[in-house]
Amino acid sequence: MLTPYSVNVTSFGDALNSLDIIIDAFKSKGLLVIKGHRFSQDEQIALTEAMGDVLDWNFHTGTADITDDASSPRSAIYPGGHSDQENRDYSTQGKDDYVLDWHIEQVFYVDPILAGVWNMTLFTADRGNGNTRFVDSTVLYSMLSTDDQEFLDQAVVKWEKPMGSGTGPFYTKVVDIHPVTSDKTLRVETDHGCYVMPHLVQWAGSEPTAEQVSRYDKLWEWLKSQLNTNEDIRHVQEWQEADLLVVDLFRMYHSVMGGFKFGERQFTGIGVRPRNATSELYLELGAL
Repeated sequence: MLTPYSVNVTSFGDALNSLDIIIDAFKSKGLLVIKGHRFSQDEQIALTEAMGDVLDWNFHTGTADITDDASSPRSAIYPGGHSDQENRDYSTQGKDDYVLDWHIEQVFYVDPILAGVWNMTLFTADRGNGNTRFVDSTVLYSMLSTDDQEFLDQAVVKWEKPMGSGTGPFYTKVVDIHPVTSDKTLRVETDHGCYVMPHLVQWAGSEPTAEQVSRYDKLWEWLKSQLNTNEDIRHVQEWQEADLLVVDLFRMYHSVMGGFKFGERQFTGIGVRPRNATSELYLELGAL
């Protein structure tokens, strides 16, 4: 088991002075947690904007002046934590049970989610409960044989999952190029919350054969098994109150574990996308 890279700061000003370290860790590791200071929401926003100035995110200095309703980057500030359903019986899910299945973030956007900045404002569950697990999809891709890599490079899948404006169907590539590192990155959804799981609909620009469909299905099962069982490649964020986590959501599969009760796990999240991102979705093959 691995743990996120840790950057320790003493104040908000110290975090800004450590911006180069934070950005270098984000680029190279895809996952880091900032400890030692309790960030206010305004400080969380300001740090995200400072990162966005360097990384060309849609969330950057000046986004407070962008007020176009749902298209504003500020609309991507949201409450989270998965402990907000008052009528839910959280006692049925222990710390080794999945509250949220393994998934890669919102692959259906043409301009994808690039990062999340998650500020754990309240955490009163026992230490080791409510963990978030991560696996780097570039590492998963590197574990495949060259032959399987070349096969998946040509694969397009069709799937359905609930999102704000519908459920799809969506058409997405299994492998995409990381916008910062240029590494090949597995981007196929694995969440069993999908209405229709991703299935192969095109290979090398043509309708796939039955053999190719079977091969893809086996590789998808391998991927899911690695996420569920391979602790050697798994990063675990063991949350403490006031942790500020920065995660590369283009490349990090992630899941949420149980063991907490109503109201015990609350964070403020910010999701960032490329500068000048649109809300266009992969709703047809021609969008790829």
